Parts: sequence; structure tokens; C-alpha cells
Amino acid sequence: GGSGTGAGILVSGGANTSSTPNTITVNSGGTVTSAGGASGTAILVNSGYTNVTVNAGGTVTGSVNLGSTPGDMTVNTGGTFNAGTTVVVAQNTLTNAGNLFIAGQGAIGTTTVSGGFKQTATGILGIDVNALAPQRSDQLNILGKAQIGGTIVPTATTLLPGSLPIVTATTLSSTATVQQGVAFGWNAAVNGNTLAVTPAATFRPAGLTLSRSQGSTADYLTRGWNNNDQRFAGTFGYLSQIQGGQQYVSTLATIAGQAHTAQPQTMLNNAPIILGSAMGCPAIASAGTVLLEIYPLD
Repeated sequence: GGSGTGAGILVSGGANTSSTPNTITVNSGGTVTSAGGASGTAILVNSGYTNVTVNAGGTVTGSVNLGSTPGDMTVNTGGTFNAGTTVVVAQNTLTNAGNLFIAGQGAIGTTTVSGGFKQTATGILGIDVNALAPQRSDQLNILGKAQIGGTIVPTATTLLPGSLPIVTATTLSSTATVQQGVAFGWNAAVNGNTLAVTPAATFRPAGLTLSRSQGSTADYLTRGWNNNDQRFAGTFGYLSQIQGGQQYVSTLATIAGQAHTAQPQTMLNNAPIILGSAMGCPAIASAGTVLLEIYPLD
């Protein structure tokens, strides 16, 4: 990879037509990036028609600029592209049949694609969500035509009600679905040239048997969600990531147990009560130990 402000791969010269392009292929175990990671430049083409292919097990992290006579970039099934701030394919296309993470993983940002974008049925579009940040979610801006299929996978550190715009394009169509959680469903909808996702909470999911205390906790969380209470945002973010029913039930039991052992007035006087020491950061401390924030409702 490159160092400093340089690119991981720099191409100068070579092919000038699409019939005999330069080719960059990243195979299993291969990684192309620079010292800047997602904020740096992975591939820079100064001249020469160049195609980029990321195969299963390969990873490209950072911006990709295929230059003034750009080719296509294709992420095949099982490949990963942690996109930087810019992707330049001009009138050609960035095609994702693998894993595309806008602005990389674990941070909110914006990726702008100069050219077209297509996500196939096997493609996964990963977006980070932080409902308390000025920019609440990753955004993918396409300066061209976008056709989005496959699956959108939100990863929320904090979450609150409301629509989250994630893709804009000059021309946009979408058949994509959103990965669903146990307590949180998601809807994807196109309005004009914008694709947005919207979370919906169901803290008493159908098919799960809850104890009386777990049911009370679920109702407590429902009130917090309906009140758009920012103090619950970290807990909602954690709960939105749970995919298994048993894990969700166990998490409710943890919350219910903490609420049961605390004196009600103490909870009111000393909100927030934190299970463990990870204030503001829901996490798994160890097997079976869930750190969640508990707040009284006003």
C-alpha cells in the first residue's frame, strides 16, 4: 500500500481503449489500501483505461479514481469495498455484487460516485447510523444512474425514529430490501432521486414468549421509542443489531433484572443507570454480560 498522501496503486499509462484495458484484480487474501485507510486513496489512475475487479476474499479500502478515461469497477460476490470519499468511473459503472461499505466501516461519512452504480441481487450495501450525530447516517451520492438491488445492512450505534436518506442519484431505481432485526424492522423507499430507510420498533415481537417483567420492560422501551427519547438512543442502537430471538429475550431479562433490583426513586434521581461501565456505548463485555443504558421515563 501507499504511504502518506500517496495511493495504494498508481497507474500511469498503458491501455487507452476499452478493448485492451489495464486490469487490476484483487483476489482472495489481497488488500489494496493506503496509510489513510478509508480516508485515503486506494487506486489512482493518472492515464490509461483501467478496469478494477475485487474477487471473493479481496478487499479495497479507500477512494478509487480511474482517471479521465476510466473503466469499470466490479466487486464480485464475497469481495469487499470499503469506499472512500470519492469513486470516479465517469460514464462507466461501479457494480457491487459483494460488500460495499459507504465511507468505510464504523464511521459516518459520504461517498460520491462520479458515474453509474449498480448493486445486484447478491450485493450488500452497509451503512453506519448514529442518530445523535449531525449527519445521522452514511450517504452514497451517485452523479449518474443508480440501480440498487440486493440488501441494505444498517449498523446503528444510536437509533431513534425517523427516515434516513442513504442514496441520492441523478436517476434512481431500487428493489433493495433491508436486513431486519428481532425488535426492529426497516423499510426502504424511493422518493424522487433519494432512497431512504426507516426503522420501526416492535419490542414485543410475534412468536416470542416474554415473562411479565420482560413484557413490562418491552412496554417501557416502547414508550421511550414513541417519545423519541434521546436518552434511549444507545440502547435502541444495540437492540437493533440483535438477530436472534433468544438473545433478545435474554437482553430484556438483563434490563428487567437491573430495574427490579434498583429502588424506583433511586432510578428517578440517578438516571441514567448503566449496567457495567460502558456509559453511552452499548457493548458485549463478556459472554452473557450485556451493557445497556436504563433511563426512567419522564
